[in-house]
Amino acid sequence: MSLRECLTKYKQITLQAMECLKRDEIEDVESLIQSRDYIIEDMKKIQYSQEDFKNICNEYGIMEKEKELFSMMNAKKIEVKRKMDESIKARNVKNQYNTVATKAVFLAREV
Repeated sequence: MSLRECLTKYKQITLQAMECLKRDEIEDVESLIQSRDYIIEDMKKIQYSQEDFKNICNEYGIMEKEKELFSMMNAKKIEVKRKMDESIKARNVKNQYNTVATKAVFLAREV
């Protein structure tokens, strides 16, 4: 497989990962990222110059897509973390309310 073919597949998988992120299919993104890692391993076996690599990457716009994918992944990560924090906060509020409610019943019985 040539460098051009590897980078073409790499770009296609990157675009697929971006589409999966848009559809909230996180499990699929993980397998696509793993596929990209395999392509990188294949590229390590190929003899090519740094200049060839840069030229093909620029031609295909791979670096821009790479940055876009990582910004989408970070945005998704922040969104998930925010949802988890909200869930934890709601659980803590519920626990505090239940604790206060049981103390109030206990105090009402003493008086």
